[in-house]
Amino acid sequence: MALTTQSSPSPRSKDISPRLALLLITAALCAGAALRADFLIASNFGIESDEAIVGLMAKHILRGDGIPVFYYGQPYMGSLEAICAAAMFMVFGQSNFSLQMTPFIFSIFHIALVAVLAQRVWSRRAGCISAWLTAISPAALTIWGCKARGGFIELVVLGTLALILAHSSLTEEKPKLKTTALLGFVLGISWWVNNQSIYYIASIGLVVGVSFLLRLRFKKVCEHCVCGALAFFLGGAPFWYFNIFETPRWQTFSRLGGSVSFGEAMKHFLGLVSESFPIIAGARRFWSDEDLYPGSSLISILLYVGTFLLAVLWAKSRSKSCGKIIREPIWLLTIFMFAVTAIFSFSSFGYLTTAPRYVLPMYSALFVLVACALESAWVEGGRAGKKSAAALMTCFLGFHLLSNYAGGRGIPGEPVIFKGERVAKDQRELYEWLGKEGYSHIKTNYWIGYRAAFETDERVTFTRFKEPFTLRIPEYEIVDPELRDEYAVYVLVPAQGIRFAKSLVDLGMSYRRTHVDGYQVFDHIQFRHPRKEIPLSSSQIESQMRQNWIPRLLDADSNTRWGSGMPQREGMEMSINLGEDAKRVSGLDIDYGFWPQDMPRRLIIEGKRKGQSDWCLLFDSHENYALDIAGRVWQIGFEPEYFSAIRLRQVGADSIFDWSMAGLRLYGLEEETVDGF
Repeated sequence: MALTTQSSPSPRSKDISPRLALLLITAALCAGAALRADFLIASNFGIESDEAIVGLMAKHILRGDGIPVFYYGQPYMGSLEAICAAAMFMVFGQSNFSLQMTPFIFSIFHIALVAVLAQRVWSRRAGCISAWLTAISPAALTIWGCKARGGFIELVVLGTLALILAHSSLTEEKPKLKTTALLGFVLGISWWVNNQSIYYIASIGLVVGVSFLLRLRFKKVCEHCVCGALAFFLGGAPFWYFNIFETPRWQTFSRLGGSVSFGEAMKHFLGLVSESFPIIAGARRFWSDEDLYPGSSLISILLYVGTFLLAVLWAKSRSKSCGKIIREPIWLLTIFMFAVTAIFSFSSFGYLTTAPRYVLPMYSALFVLVACALESAWVEGGRAGKKSAAALMTCFLGFHLLSNYAGGRGIPGEPVIFKGERVAKDQRELYEWLGKEGYSHIKTNYWIGYRAAFETDERVTFTRFKEPFTLRIPEYEIVDPELRDEYAVYVLVPAQGIRFAKSLVDLGMSYRRTHVDGYQVFDHIQFRHPRKEIPLSSSQIESQMRQNWIPRLLDADSNTRWGSGMPQREGMEMSINLGEDAKRVSGLDIDYGFWPQDMPRRLIIEGKRKGQSDWCLLFDSHENYALDIAGRVWQIGFEPEYFSAIRLRQVGADSIFDWSMAGLRLYGLEEETVDGF
């Protein structure tokens, strides 16, 4: 006969009434909404480019471009959030506000689901406690509960729902196939949304699997396994379709695969304990390794670890037999927390300990465990227990409020672009200036560009300039050097602008610089001297390496290239022999075609003046900020002179990549050009 698995909550006479529980949870939902709304309003509904990508996906869905399977530019993290944002755009119109409504609403659902989970696992009072701890949350949950970053808060909601369904499977006297199917379907959706769902899949699979093996006949266990697996693949159908039918196949696994050594895993674990958990608990802010106030990290660790152990010990004290302890639903949450810790530590993302977005799923169980411990003290500890529980609850809520408001609201700063300088909080002045000047395309940083594209409804697009080089929307990119005059508008932060201006001068160019919105905008970029191409023949070019490939440099085809045939090393050279009748040389273009990884690590260009034997320096690529590694062509100018030879000399090195060029053009002045043009 199958044993029952119903948990043993506190006697109903000691629990609060359903009506009072509903009132307290409703109040928690309102408080949670108010806290999150306060942060959104205070930030003026500001977004960053990663959030703008979700908005652009939603816009493209409504435009009829189809529904993408994954977040743009990566074969993982499903598009559920973009689909929901598209629905919001239909109701409220496209804006930062309507974009952020999707995670905002999911974060409110999370409060309600945590309350349901705690009530199922323990009691109605525990449900109310966990609801309030989630509503008045640490800053990390408050902020990430309002960020449209591709599905982080949605994963937590789906995972919490999966834990509720898993609890039902554990406590049903005769587990129902429909519960297993629904559980598998929810886990399948969560697997598509975010592969961090492995935390939920591993822990739920272990606990529910052991429970079924102990309680059910083998045939029934097989039925549940088949039913759950089919539902899982159905829920994650977009994920599996993409990985099976799109080429290259199994892209998600190749991108997310990889393991770390035991030593690295231990380093990640220690970072999780000393850096990540204090952020999750509210003792620190994201990307910070400093306490909010003296001792806040130590206080948080002691506070949470103490309550966590109390919950485990109380669960054990309530069940005497080993079988009952294994099936006690509280163990599901305990093992889930261990799964998060272990999988994160052994993952290749475990180094992100000061930005622990990959352990946000902890919020599915953390406050439920705390609520169970506080409920135990309240019910079983008499008057002293009630006072202790009330004091601890006050401490937790106060700790969370401090996390949000100590030293001002914990609103994160804008992404850093260069030398500590950040994206502007408001870019409307920039958009107005670009519209007035008639510009629809700029070259700028990732964190400026995608946000500009969303906030201008794609009236302004961009080509990436400098790191990060992550490409989300290839159609935005314009790398054709022939379009330089029309599209050469650079939007840079001031520290970049200083280096960029100097580099333009080194490249022989003039420019206009305008200060807009805290940025420096460079346009009207052109060579100081007119350029006319000097025809070259392969016989004029000499190289130490692959001389027979030289014609590929001059065939005007970017799909062919000259290459060194060996990794870059100092001393590699190529020379252009112009003879005694050469025209005045004013610059050259180097096209790297489809091999930008083969750009020289440091290139020296030298010239031999007509009638002289010594080489003079014309250009050094070292620290030239205007040479864009994401671009395809280096356009270089210098003071016009009569040269008998030009030499390209590699003084850098790379242990892996060759030195390659797809095209080479030399430019000079017309003979009648006046000196000093």
